Amino acid sequence: MSAMSLKALIVDDEPLNRDELKYLLSFHKDIIVVGEADNAEQARRLIAQETPDLVLLDIQMGNARAGLDLADTLKGNSTSPAVIFVTAHPQHALDAFDYPAIHYLLKPVDAYKLASALTRVRERYNSQWIANANYDRMADILRSLAPPKKQLEIRYRDKDRAGNTIYPTAYIPTDEILFIHKIKGSNETEIHLNNGEILPGVRRTLEQFERALADHNFFGAHNGYLANLAYVRGIKKRFSDEERYFLLLRECSQEIPISLNKLTALRDKLEKLFNSFEV
Repeated sequence: MSAMSLKALIVDDEPLNRDELKYLLSFHKDIIVVGEADNAEQARRLIAQETPDLVLLDIQMGNARAGLDLADTLKGNSTSPAVIFVTAHPQHALDAFDYPAIHYLLKPVDAYKLASALTRVRERYNSQWIANANYDRMADILRSLAPPKKQLEIRYRDKDRAGNTIYPTAYIPTDEILFIHKIKGSNETEIHLNNGEILPGVRRTLEQFERALADHNFFGAHNGYLANLAYVRGIKKRFSDEERYFLLLRECSQEIPISLNKLTALRDKLEKLFNSFEV
């Protein structure tokens, strides 16, 4: 890599997509496109031959994981190029969080978002900043940015020593809440805390909690669950009779279901949070 330029490789099985990326990159005079590939094997050869600083990598080429598998072979090597994932499918963008990419972009690629991603690439090489887009790191930063000392007043169901039902009040810091679950067939919710404690019998709706926690990175992943994104460690995809997604939280063994109609909104929320970080 020269001091004034970065070498880029475009990997996409659609010629029109490659042409569009080349056009957008032409406005960045320090980015030099040194090659194109339409499949993962050709990309591997070009990476070895051209030693690019950056690979703009389509995720789905022939099969749904071709780009992810290629990215996996580049992990853990300090001389590997920076990777920006490019995809037309939001669900693949979610999978891309599990790989050490600088960023991901949705097709059609927005020129401003591409420019933002390229800024991260330049930072990597100019200051040895290494991007690490994983959920553990994102969670640490989210917690550090959370408003301090925010607490919720929670009245929940419990038993006294005589076995009688009582409704004590607890004051719970929002950063101790993993998720809130609506009990099916009832008007009650329960609060799951990061110490494993559960506060049952809360007579407040998920919608009320969502409004109260609007500024604290909580997301309604499902009509029965409100999750604290500060604890997100990954997305799990499972196939049975249909494709399903689950949110994985740190300090929690329970998998939170994600409604398919919430996938795009979840991706937008995570992208917004991630893009707001100054690293």
